[in-house]
Amino acid sequence: MFKKIFVLALCAMLLMTCAMAESWTAPADGDPIGLEGDLGLCIGDTWFPILNYFDDLQAALGEPLDMMAAPSCAFKGDDKEFVYDGMSIYTNPLGDKDVWMEAYITGGDWTTTRGIGIGATRDDILAAYGDGFYSDSDDMMTYSISGDPNDYSSPCIMFTLESDIVTCIDIYYPTNTL
Repeated sequence: MFKKIFVLALCAMLLMTCAMAESWTAPADGDPIGLEGDLGLCIGDTWFPILNYFDDLQAALGEPLDMMAAPSCAFKGDDKEFVYDGMSIYTNPLGDKDVWMEAYITGGDWTTTRGIGIGATRDDILAAYGDGFYSDSDDMMTYSISGDPNDYSSPCIMFTLESDIVTCIDIYYPTNTL
């Protein structure tokens, strides 16, 4: 029953994000974080929403440097990691396709849609995303859709900092909580 509900919910979200992709515009600095515009990747002028099929994003990114797969704990098939220079994309299986649910950025020229990349400062993040973050320490800033630090099912962007400089960006949709 859980898997049927998950598949139906995922299909509905995929249809909504596909419809949003055509009318996408980058969010303005200081706007609250949202699924449209924030939770995904922009490659060139094309928006790739998170929790969407990986095929189109992979075509835009090109062949990965490496790919690892392991049996999924929550879904039928393999969870995968596609490794690119400075970024990994994580997927979950949905039927015979992969749905991407996380972009983990550690280097390169990758940025959020608001222009925050590796090497940005805490002040840059605050200017782009505002002060609606939560944190357990000085080296982490998390912006989630719900804004609730106890809502583990809320999609989010997490920034890891060292000496107030961004060293890692994690754009994440927690599919294991759906």
